[in-house]
Amino acid sequence: MPTYRLDSQPWIPVVDHSGAPRHVGLEEAFSASADIAFIAGTPLEAVSLTRLLLAIAQLAAAPTTLEEWRNLFENRKDTM
Repeated sequence: MPTYRLDSQPWIPVVDHSGAPRHVGLEEAFSASADIAFIAGTPLEAVSLTRLLLAIAQLAAAPTTLEEWRNLFENRKDTM
């Protein structure tokens, strides 16, 4: 039975900063995120994929202790 690896095989429609459409896998979506201008597809697809990527990022990088939260808060960049 054939398999399809969502982590490495391209399936997420994106547009890069030069305006070229392409597909990326989950690994490339995170490793080359600076090269991606936006997620393509229908509005529903774009929102769904954005929510999926945000959920993965939050799960992978969320602080787990109060000390980690404190360090994150104290070392935040001024965005205003």
